[in-house]
Amino acid sequence: MYTQKCKCGKTMILRSGKFGKFYGCTGFPKCHNTIKYIPEKNPEIKSEIKQSVNDFIASKYQEAIFDFINKRTENLLIQAVAGSGKSTTLVKIVELLNKNSNIIFLAFNVEIVKSLSGKIPSYAMVKTFHGLGFGNIRKVYPKIKVNENKLFDLLKIYRENNPEKNDEIKLNQNVIIRLVNLIKDCLLDCSMESIAFLTDKYNLTLNSDTLTILESVNYLFVNSIQDKTQIDFSDMIYFPAMGIVPCEKFDFILCDESQDLNPGQLALIDFSTKNNTRLIFVGDRNQSIYAFRGADVESMNKIKVKFNCVELPLSICYRCPNKTIQFINQKFPEINFEGRLNNIEGIWESINQDNFYRNITDESLALCRNNAPLIKPAYRLLSEGRKVIIKGKDIGINLISLIEKIAQKYKAENLNDFLESLSDYQNKESEKLTRLNQTRKLETLLDSIECIQNFSEDSDTISEIIEKIDRIFSDYSTSGITFSSIHKAKGLESDVVYLINPGLMPSKQAKTEDELSQEYNLQYVAYTRNKKEFYEVELK
Repeated sequence: MYTQKCKCGKTMILRSGKFGKFYGCTGFPKCHNTIKYIPEKNPEIKSEIKQSVNDFIASKYQEAIFDFINKRTENLLIQAVAGSGKSTTLVKIVELLNKNSNIIFLAFNVEIVKSLSGKIPSYAMVKTFHGLGFGNIRKVYPKIKVNENKLFDLLKIYRENNPEKNDEIKLNQNVIIRLVNLIKDCLLDCSMESIAFLTDKYNLTLNSDTLTILESVNYLFVNSIQDKTQIDFSDMIYFPAMGIVPCEKFDFILCDESQDLNPGQLALIDFSTKNNTRLIFVGDRNQSIYAFRGADVESMNKIKVKFNCVELPLSICYRCPNKTIQFINQKFPEINFEGRLNNIEGIWESINQDNFYRNITDESLALCRNNAPLIKPAYRLLSEGRKVIIKGKDIGINLISLIEKIAQKYKAENLNDFLESLSDYQNKESEKLTRLNQTRKLETLLDSIECIQNFSEDSDTISEIIEKIDRIFSDYSTSGITFSSIHKAKGLESDVVYLINPGLMPSKQAKTEDELSQEYNLQYVAYTRNKKEFYEVELK
């Protein structure tokens, strides 16, 4: 096969415009040369995608995807392995679409939106799901304001109106608010059945009778929906997903990280389509690890059926070296995981604790299944003058909340009293969760308590523990070493990656098929973060 060349010397590719298909120069906008597309006269350039586009060389899988976009009209689901250049592929797909169309690229978070700035053609819109939902809401309620503490504020009013329940509600306020957000994310009703389902599925511990929780959740849910003067992040998806406000319609919708979508986000996409909207989804079933926070583990399968998508693979990993490719092929033989041409060999080794502390360098990424094992090595390196963060500001907030709850419940005024209370709380909660066979809740609890105990070492007061937690947990990148749970490392990569205590995977608490599947995916995510070197290490 050979390709059509422009008179300027660059390659021509098939595009779609107002008057149909044509061949346009990849040097656009500097070169405006075009050639009329006549299939019977241009058979030699039907494989127009197999060439360089602005120094981009398509793989055989990308060729097939681009060819599908150009020549067919169905919706598309792309199964993309880790490090396969899915964002780059989506950017190139946008370049093939009619620039006069209404196009939106839905990114998973704000960081991805920022990273795509300047890469996506200006005729396409790039937003998060929350950004899309908020835009729809502002068209109907232009003066509405964002209040992240909306549910906290409503719950405070409810407590004031029900003083006899104040202590119980305050003790459960975090789980009450979490339940309301999950009800919205999963598009459920405020019933006892929904609360029972969500508390079990998402490892939520209730510290009062279920009726008190139900009444509080119902109050928050109803009043938050009725209040159109302010919204929080869950409302941004829920309002348009439930038809409370109408949605802008698009000709093309491209969606990244499709394996992590929840029912509310899927409904928002559905409401954003017209009869002829074309949908393009990219994701990786094997990187579905967010079921604990509302993502549907069957998201990609449901997308394929609901939107009648053709599925194509994107199987070449451009991130990982050969050593990693070989390991993945051995450990996950069902995944089609290929290395790029002229790939580096890389390093894959098990090392001891001394070598870990001796050799870890700035910009390295240190991962672990749980958070607790990250704390001691992070503080040891901090004591040596190294720059270190533990990824996850919300983890720190939750730990502080647990400390305050236990201190309040047991009226602990000093560190010794608190540590005794912490031990008593652990014993009682562990016994209860074991009796109820809530193994995942028990695992989360034990990890959190171990974190707090680790922070208490070399601390003199409860406030000092809280200050340490607040100081080290962060969502911002650093020029130093990043420690992270595997859940928080999704989307991260580094030349050098350390996996701490790999024997923690799969979790001994994982019992059900879904739980074991999540553990399997966690291992895959952990093993595919490195670009050059990967080390396993057991730390005491």
